[in-house]
Amino acid sequence: MNIKAANREACARLLHTIQMYSFVLLETNLYLDSHPNDQMALEYFRKYSQLLKQAREEYESQCGPLSPNSNFIATDTWRWVEGPWPWQPGAN
Repeated sequence: MNIKAANREACARLLHTIQMYSFVLLETNLYLDSHPNDQMALEYFRKYSQLLKQAREEYESQCGPLSPNSNFIATDTWRWVEGPWPWQPGAN
């Protein structure tokens, strides 16, 4: 997928948001491993799980797939290998 220069900044911001939410979920998951009955932490985890899902969907609809099992990969072709990968300079 070719990302236009004007869209690169938006894609970079979305990717940063995805990374931030992923970090929050990882840390919250570790906390919940040792505090499984903490309802506030569980709600926090659920909230950020939903935010991550929304951010991934927005990124993939605007910038391309983030993983091979993306819902945004066309069924008639294998688009996963097209265009710059999210971590390559041309992607963001």
